[in-house]
Amino acid sequence: MHRLKLSILMILLISHHVFAQTPQENASLEINPNAPISLKQLLQCARFKNPAKKIAQAKLSSGLADVFQAEWAHLPSFKSEVGAAPLPQRKLLKYCADPKNIDANGFYQVSPCPNQGIQDDQRLSDTQGMGYFMRTQGTLTVPIITFGKISSAQEAAQAGLNAYEFAVEAASRSFDQMVYQAYFGLQLTAQISKIFEDGQKEIAKFKSTIQKDIDQDGGKYNQNDLRKLLIREAEIAIKKTELDSIETQTWGSIEILCKVPNLKQLEEIENQEQKPKGLQLDQYELKGLNLSLKDQEFYYQKALTRSPELQAAQWVVNARKAQVNVSKAQFMPNIAFIAFYNYAKSNAAQDNPDPFANDPFNLFSWGGYLGLDWRIDFAKMLADVQRANAVLDQSEAEQEALLQKLKMDLLERLTQIKKQEQVQKLRKDAMKAAKQWFTSSVLNLASGIGGSSADDLTRGLAAYYEAAISHYQSISEYNIAVSKLAILLNMNLDELLAL
Repeated sequence: MHRLKLSILMILLISHHVFAQTPQENASLEINPNAPISLKQLLQCARFKNPAKKIAQAKLSSGLADVFQAEWAHLPSFKSEVGAAPLPQRKLLKYCADPKNIDANGFYQVSPCPNQGIQDDQRLSDTQGMGYFMRTQGTLTVPIITFGKISSAQEAAQAGLNAYEFAVEAASRSFDQMVYQAYFGLQLTAQISKIFEDGQKEIAKFKSTIQKDIDQDGGKYNQNDLRKLLIREAEIAIKKTELDSIETQTWGSIEILCKVPNLKQLEEIENQEQKPKGLQLDQYELKGLNLSLKDQEFYYQKALTRSPELQAAQWVVNARKAQVNVSKAQFMPNIAFIAFYNYAKSNAAQDNPDPFANDPFNLFSWGGYLGLDWRIDFAKMLADVQRANAVLDQSEAEQEALLQKLKMDLLERLTQIKKQEQVQKLRKDAMKAAKQWFTSSVLNLASGIGGSSADDLTRGLAAYYEAAISHYQSISEYNIAVSKLAILLNMNLDELLAL
């Protein structure tokens, strides 16, 4: 009963992974073009519709099949062969008791009946009619003792299945970094776009002031000052166009990744209330993540227990060890109960009346015995053990390489976070200084004191907006660096920030 329940469970697991998710679950992850999109939604979408995850799930299904096969390896195996062929009629002598010939014991002697050709006995005729001949034989083998072959194979299959499961988890997060970069990148482009818009408004005011002074022959400004502002205005417009192009490309990538309904088709809807407003983020204000940074050893211990790549590597090592045991178990015999049957029948061959005669055309026999199967090929068996140990050594080396890579990646992530944290503070101070410079130039221009010129004003404006853009870029880069740490630890951002 235990075996039956386990097999049913395995079949259900296979069915689950083959058919993946239900349509209702699929629909729940669709992006609604009319609703704001959160970071969590984008991550769920990327993880669910990730092609790398589907590839890993296909391998997982193969692992489930391996476990199923190993679990039921103890069941009997049956082999049967069936053959059929046309057969000419077989001649068979008939024997009669001769009352004239009595032996010493008083029994009649038996001899061929009269009017028969003794030479024709058991011969196949080439002139008589054709019949059929059918023969089948089968063997049923029930393993009793395999000396660890089946148990080690089951252990290897289960360890392999566990490795595939962690591989699926790792594959599902393979697009996380792209999602984080897209989300914080869109926030950055929105913030910079706002800066450009404010800059265009300020330049428009300065143009109006300069144009008014030129029209009134004030003498403070000339046409060159106006041209300088026009050049600066054109530069901002070009950068804003490039920014819009990056934003459009990013949203296009999200539409492809999450299979968002085609917005051009949705725009053709006649009902204005049903038209999509376009994809939008739930939060456009770019803020630095509040991470309380711990030491490297703290994060290393977290990664050891949470990293799916490391967990998969450990299960691969376990599977390789079990495969070494399987190859060693091949040196031992197999003890099994074997049952067999043989059956043959032909309508063109009469039954042989002699019970001691071998009649290949009409027979039925069966039986069973306890057998030992021991096939020894030392060269092959020793080579198999060596190969299994070599693969185990390779898996252990790969596991060690992953641990080293984890330490190097963790060091790089923490160093980058500390660097961006310092850069963010410096950029903020630079932005404040540039804003004071720009504000002072504006006040001087408005009051007409201090000898403020158009050159000084445009330089102050450019310095402020460049400092502001650099400041927000540092925030975005800091957030992306933190997200890389979260990916390395196999955590969501909220889990990492809560540590």
